[in-house]
Amino acid sequence: MSRAEPALWLDDDAVSTVLKWQRIAGVQEVCALCAVDELGRQRLLQLTNHSVLADAIEVCRSEEELVRAAARQRGWKIFAFLHTHPRHAPEMSSRDALAFDRDTLPWIIVATSPPLRQRAYPRPVSSGGSFMSDAENDAWRSTGL
Repeated sequence: MSRAEPALWLDDDAVSTVLKWQRIAGVQEVCALCAVDELGRQRLLQLTNHSVLADAIEVCRSEEELVRAAARQRGWKIFAFLHTHPRHAPEMSSRDALAFDRDTLPWIIVATSPPLRQRAYPRPVSSGGSFMSDAENDAWRSTGL
Protein backbone atom coordinates (compact mmCIF):
# COMPACT_ATOMS: atom_id res chain seq x y z
CA MET A 1 0.00 0.00 0.00
CA SER A 2 1.40 3.37 -0.99
CA ARG A 3 1.04 6.29 1.37
CA ALA A 4 1.08 9.94 0.42
CA GLU A 5 4.09 11.89 1.64
CA PRO A 6 3.28 13.41 5.05
CA ALA A 7 2.99 17.16 5.46
CA LEU A 8 6.19 18.70 6.76
CA TRP A 9 4.42 20.06 9.82
CA LEU A 10 3.66 18.65 13.25
CA ASP A 11 0.06 17.95 14.13
CA ASP A 12 -1.45 18.98 17.49
CA ASP A 13 -0.72 15.62 19.18
CA ALA A 14 2.93 15.71 18.09
CA VAL A 15 3.31 19.32 19.27
CA SER A 16 1.82 18.35 22.63
CA THR A 17 4.39 15.55 22.94
CA VAL A 18 7.25 17.90 22.07
CA LEU A 19 6.08 20.41 24.68
CA LYS A 20 5.96 17.66 27.36
CA TRP A 21 9.48 16.56 26.47
CA GLN A 22 10.66 20.18 26.54
CA ARG A 23 9.23 20.76 30.03
CA ILE A 24 11.26 17.78 31.25
CA ALA A 25 14.43 18.87 29.40
CA GLY A 26 14.32 22.48 30.65
CA VAL A 27 16.61 24.66 28.51
CA GLN A 28 18.23 21.67 26.79
CA GLU A 29 17.15 21.20 23.16
CA VAL A 30 14.96 18.17 22.44
CA CYS A 31 15.36 16.13 19.26
CA ALA A 32 13.49 13.31 17.53
CA LEU A 33 12.80 11.60 14.27
CA CYS A 34 9.30 12.23 12.89
CA ALA A 35 7.49 9.29 11.34
CA VAL A 36 4.09 8.46 9.96
CA ASP A 37 2.37 5.14 10.70
CA GLU A 38 0.31 2.94 8.39
CA LEU A 39 -2.83 4.97 9.20
CA GLY A 40 -1.15 8.30 8.46
CA ARG A 41 -0.74 9.35 12.11
CA GLN A 42 2.38 11.23 13.09
CA ARG A 43 4.71 9.49 15.51
CA LEU A 44 7.75 10.96 17.24
CA LEU A 45 10.78 8.87 18.13
CA GLN A 46 12.77 10.80 20.73
CA LEU A 47 16.55 10.83 20.52
CA THR A 48 18.85 11.53 23.47
CA ASN A 49 20.60 14.87 23.27
CA HIS A 50 24.14 14.25 24.54
CA SER A 51 25.29 17.87 24.20
CA VAL A 52 26.53 19.61 27.32
CA LEU A 53 25.54 22.95 25.76
CA ALA A 54 21.98 24.21 26.18
CA ASP A 55 21.75 25.53 22.60
CA ALA A 56 23.08 22.47 20.81
CA ILE A 57 22.28 18.88 19.96
CA GLU A 58 24.44 15.79 19.66
CA VAL A 59 22.88 12.48 18.78
CA CYS A 60 24.72 9.17 18.87
CA ARG A 61 24.72 7.39 15.52
CA SER A 62 24.04 3.98 17.12
CA GLU A 63 20.96 5.32 18.94
CA GLU A 64 19.63 6.82 15.72
CA GLU A 65 20.13 3.47 13.98
CA LEU A 66 18.18 1.69 16.77
CA VAL A 67 15.34 4.20 16.50
CA ARG A 68 15.25 3.78 12.71
CA ALA A 69 15.12 -0.01 13.12
CA ALA A 70 12.21 0.33 15.57
CA ALA A 71 10.35 2.51 13.07
CA ARG A 72 10.96 -0.03 10.28
CA GLN A 73 9.71 -2.87 12.52
CA ARG A 74 6.47 -0.99 13.08
CA GLY A 75 6.08 -0.12 9.39
CA TRP A 76 6.50 3.61 10.07
CA LYS A 77 8.07 5.94 7.51
CA ILE A 78 10.53 8.52 8.85
CA PHE A 79 9.89 11.86 7.18
CA ALA A 80 11.86 14.49 9.13
CA PHE A 81 14.36 15.29 11.84
CA LEU A 82 12.98 17.52 14.61
CA HIS A 83 14.68 19.63 17.22
CA THR A 84 13.59 22.42 19.49
CA HIS A 85 14.81 25.90 20.25
CA PRO A 86 13.57 26.50 23.79
CA ARG A 87 14.97 30.04 23.97
CA HIS A 88 15.11 31.12 20.31
CA ALA A 89 13.01 31.48 17.17
CA PRO A 90 12.70 28.43 14.89
CA GLU A 91 15.41 29.76 12.58
CA MET A 92 18.54 27.77 11.78
CA SER A 93 21.70 28.78 13.55
CA SER A 94 24.94 28.68 11.56
CA ARG A 95 25.75 25.25 13.08
CA ASP A 96 22.22 24.05 12.28
CA ALA A 97 22.75 25.10 8.66
CA LEU A 98 26.02 23.16 8.41
CA ALA A 99 24.42 20.00 9.81
CA PHE A 100 21.36 20.44 7.58
CA ASP A 101 23.62 20.63 4.51
CA ARG A 102 25.13 17.24 5.45
CA ASP A 103 21.75 15.66 6.20
CA THR A 104 19.28 14.12 3.77
CA LEU A 105 16.13 14.47 5.88
CA PRO A 106 13.92 17.55 5.95
CA TRP A 107 14.03 19.33 9.30
CA ILE A 108 11.39 20.79 11.57
CA ILE A 109 12.48 23.27 14.24
CA VAL A 110 10.03 24.10 17.01
CA ALA A 111 10.45 27.20 19.16
CA THR A 112 8.89 26.05 22.43
CA SER A 113 8.87 29.33 24.34
CA PRO A 114 5.75 31.46 23.87
CA PRO A 115 4.59 32.04 21.29
CA LEU A 116 4.94 28.46 20.07
CA ARG A 117 6.17 28.36 16.46
CA GLN A 118 7.42 25.70 14.12
CA ARG A 119 9.27 25.99 10.84
CA ALA A 120 9.91 23.35 8.20
CA TYR A 121 13.09 23.08 6.17
CA PRO A 122 12.33 20.77 3.23
CA ARG A 123 14.95 19.05 1.11
CA PRO A 124 15.20 20.20 -2.51
CA VAL A 125 13.47 17.79 -4.89
CA SER A 126 16.67 17.79 -6.96
CA SER A 127 18.49 16.12 -4.06
CA GLY A 128 17.00 12.78 -5.05
CA GLY A 129 13.50 13.23 -3.66
CA SER A 130 12.01 15.00 -0.72
CA PHE A 131 12.33 12.04 1.65
CA MET A 132 15.09 9.53 2.21
CA SER A 133 15.16 5.82 2.75
CA ASP A 134 15.91 4.60 6.26
CA ALA A 135 19.40 3.44 5.29
CA GLU A 136 20.58 6.67 3.64
CA ASN A 137 21.47 8.75 6.70
CA ASP A 138 23.90 7.34 9.21
CA ALA A 139 25.63 10.62 10.00
CA TRP A 140 26.25 11.74 13.56
CA ARG A 141 24.05 14.75 14.21
CA SER A 142 25.68 17.67 15.94
CA THR A 143 24.34 21.22 15.81
CA GLY A 144 23.89 24.29 17.92
CA LEU A 145 24.19 28.03 18.08
